[in-house]
Amino acid sequence: MSEVDHKASSVEMVDVPVEASGNSYPEALARLQRFMLFTGLALVIAARVTFGLAAAAGLLLGCMAAGLNVLWTERVINALGESPQKRPSRAGTIVRFSARYILMASIGYAILSSYPASFRGLLTGLFLPVIAIACEAGHSVLVLFFERHDTQN
Repeated sequence: MSEVDHKASSVEMVDVPVEASGNSYPEALARLQRFMLFTGLALVIAARVTFGLAAAAGLLLGCMAAGLNVLWTERVINALGESPQKRPSRAGTIVRFSARYILMASIGYAILSSYPASFRGLLTGLFLPVIAIACEAGHSVLVLFFERHDTQN
């Protein structure tokens, strides 16, 4: 058995209950929204200082669109978890899903046609959830690491 195989076979899998680590869905979603808010504000301020008002305005619009998209996605996910009696109609779900992307395309078109300098900021702002998800993943890893470290001591 090679050294790599030995290391891979010596990895111990630990079953950590999700609730015990503080990573329940509502808590993780609240942290994700806070990460988005604070990261978005910091990025908008940095864009204003570095690239000017047009880029900061585009970034702010992109961050707001990304936040709205996350909020709507959360509602869709929660609606899918509801009982069939409480679940919204299929046609309503399709309309809301389509309206979300029509709104995003409309914002992009309006910015591109009126303030082309803001378009890069808009596109950057739309990636805000990716940054927030990376922060949440880092938070979860740290929580699990310190919980495991505390249980071993």
